[in-house]
Amino acid sequence: MACACTLAVGCGPSALTPIAAGGSGKQPWVLATGTNVDNVGTARRSGEEARTEAELYVFGPSSTDPVRTFKAPPATRAIGAVGDRVWLMSGSEPFLIDAAAGSVVFAARELGDRHAPIAAGVVPSDHGHPEFVGAIHPKTGDLSIVANKTKYVLTVEGSLVKFEDYLASHPAEIPRDLVCRGGRNRVCGSDVCVKFVPDDSGGERLEVSASPLTPDAVPKAESVPMFGPKLVAAPGCVRTLGDSGPLVVRHQSKPGRNATLDQISAIDFAGETKWTVAYADLYGDRERRAEIIDIVDDKVVTGVNVKSGLGAAIAVATIDASGSASPAP
Repeated sequence: MACACTLAVGCGPSALTPIAAGGSGKQPWVLATGTNVDNVGTARRSGEEARTEAELYVFGPSSTDPVRTFKAPPATRAIGAVGDRVWLMSGSEPFLIDAAAGSVVFAARELGDRHAPIAAGVVPSDHGHPEFVGAIHPKTGDLSIVANKTKYVLTVEGSLVKFEDYLASHPAEIPRDLVCRGGRNRVCGSDVCVKFVPDDSGGERLEVSASPLTPDAVPKAESVPMFGPKLVAAPGCVRTLGDSGPLVVRHQSKPGRNATLDQISAIDFAGETKWTVAYADLYGDRERRAEIIDIVDDKVVTGVNVKSGLGAAIAVATIDASGSASPAP
């Protein structure tokens, strides 16, 4: 259901928090949670409590008004998206939505009623399966979880399969040894390991190296120093921008313990910075908070809560693989 008005006071939610990015490179979107308080005037006159409903809002890069709004269980966090399907957590139970359709596919209580182990609460986990990115299979959208101390895979059709049975139908060699050691993160789909290491400048350099399992996979390399760097798209393993593109890093433009992350850079496996985009080029001088940033196909998609004259709004900006930015409206 599309929202018929801007998110002004009395019309939209009392707060908006972006929690996921998804869709496709041609049509990316950002998902935000909100709390809509209804019948305020009636409740005040009658002495009753106002109705508070959890809602989800889908925002595109062309407007700060939502393109879809729909009721959903309270979403405490997003596990991840595959296209328009997004796995979310409501408390300790997962549920699945279709952001393009603006609907809940499987509610948390529905999945708990269908599968007793889910009702007891779950923990998302990749189970070490190399085809999963974090807890989600990037092609099928299946979710790997631990429930009642047992490993399962929850499919997008709503079936719950023990991991050992899933592994029999989706064979994969699961490494017995750690692919990356010493606090390093594995780059998804490879044996490349990355880690931030201290630099004499007071910043950190991104170190790229091969895993112990395949020591010749990639020559060791380091980037230029950065301040306060944080890898983008690292849900258990670090995704690249496109199939073989660079890594994406948020960082500060200048040193300082309390400085704001105000730049986004793409760094290849040779340690070379391919491009850098300032947040000012994406959002101007607007105050921003509650950021979500992710890689959707071959685009960096970022959404933030911004102040507006009419209340809260979500602004969405994108950066393509060449570093060309499309600012938020």
